[in-house]
Amino acid sequence: MLWRSAAILVGLALVRSALAAGPPEVATSSTGSADQAVLSELPFLPGDERNRILIDLAPQGYRPFQMMVDTGATDSVLTPVYARKLGVNIRPTQDRPYRQATRLGRDLQFWVDVRSSDTGSKTGFEYGLLGGTFLREYVVELDFLRRRVRFLDPERYQVPAKLENENEAAIPIRVVGNRPYLEISVGQNNLLVLLDTGMPVPAVLSGAAMEKVGLHTTSLAGLRIGSVVGPVEVEFSEAESLRLGPFELTHVPLLAAPKGWYNIAGSTDSVVGYDILAQFIVRIDYLAPATLASAQNRRRNHVRWGILRTTASRRCVDLRAVSRSGRGCAVSRFTGRSSRPTPR
Repeated sequence: MLWRSAAILVGLALVRSALAAGPPEVATSSTGSADQAVLSELPFLPGDERNRILIDLAPQGYRPFQMMVDTGATDSVLTPVYARKLGVNIRPTQDRPYRQATRLGRDLQFWVDVRSSDTGSKTGFEYGLLGGTFLREYVVELDFLRRRVRFLDPERYQVPAKLENENEAAIPIRVVGNRPYLEISVGQNNLLVLLDTGMPVPAVLSGAAMEKVGLHTTSLAGLRIGSVVGPVEVEFSEAESLRLGPFELTHVPLLAAPKGWYNIAGSTDSVVGYDILAQFIVRIDYLAPATLASAQNRRRNHVRWGILRTTASRRCVDLRAVSRSGRGCAVSRFTGRSSRPTPR
């Protein structure tokens, strides 16, 4: 699901002091087969906005086909201007997806959003979202440290239910409408949230979710974020402890949407976004991990798994949020305090 900051800057950039001395060692997965299952490895491309995963899906020799990896989007969607830029002949009355060849050998089926106009987007922001209908066919690896996306063959690699390496954890996810949901813990309360790479900030919780986990907010005048369906008023908050499986993040800056946001983020209307996910290597197995029989059979299993692997020697990351009053700007800093997570 694509989100944009609007009216003011919501800059939650992470400063990773641990990287100054060079890339940390990353443990090898206990399955040991991910490297042999790689179908395609695509680098993050530079973009106009921070905290976006942009990749070029074009086959060799074709014009660039830049898309933003958005695990919060059910389908792949292009705005009209961007679609025309790619050479798509837009037909306003078309009732089936458009198709475009990709370097993975599988056509991308996508829609062009002409609901408000066939000449421009509703928000004025032109984009192409790579959503769940394409991503679900693979085990998707997001490596923020190496700035790459790897598409793994789900018949040759599945995220195991258990991992032996202490820097890894397999976390069960639910895939609903081609979108992955996982359970996080905020303080002593559990919350099912959407795993959304289209969200550039650490997390956004709905008003109801904030009440459930007992967090309070600070109102900053004019603080809004934009979504594909319209602007959303938000307030600033901080979670002293946020857990994903065995990994704990402390003093996590987040945003709260007291009035919700159009019920487009699942049952809790809450998401974890780029800044939290960037602390890990993330593999999302959209299919069930238990059987190797066939993709068709695996889809009948309701349990899926995602993997988180730390990209530094520490497993507990301390994020400190600083609110600059009067400027409406939130900044987070990676302080690199070494600690071990407390088992749940």
